[in-house]
Amino acid sequence: MKRLFAAALFIFVFISTGVIADVDDAFMKDILERHNSLRAIHRASALKWNADVQNYAQNWADKIAREDRMYHRQPNKYGENIYWMSGGNPSAASVVQAWYNEIKQYNFARPGFSGATGHFTQVVWKGSTELGCGKARSRRGGLYVVCNYSPPGNYLGRFPENVLKGE
Repeated sequence: MKRLFAAALFIFVFISTGVIADVDDAFMKDILERHNSLRAIHRASALKWNADVQNYAQNWADKIAREDRMYHRQPNKYGENIYWMSGGNPSAASVVQAWYNEIKQYNFARPGFSGATGHFTQVVWKGSTELGCGKARSRRGGLYVVCNYSPPGNYLGRFPENVLKGE
């Protein structure tokens, strides 16, 4: 009965919105764990999951999947990272790792914001304490993952104390 209900809900969500909400508890648990393992390298405390932030992220993931267009919410009360993949089903670890890989371009000797490293700096931003993520698939199969961070990171002038070099 439980599976039948889940299948019916899945069909209803897709037909009514044109978006497949791809919320998966294991994925969300893994995305939090991957964030926290990378943050530990940079002496940032572990993020805690926040259901309100998750709902906020899920709403945005649904919207951009419905439009099949990746862009940031403006204005946004949270920090935000967005991941997109055409088809496929990436692991939570690979999503966070894609953001973290921007570390290769980050200059710890001259800390600051760059569009090329903003995802990385938000992942490890020491001042952020809570995380919520959402996941949705578009009609054409694009997968959108949105993570929101509270409080937001990437504040000009605050990089030296919030983006610490890894140990």
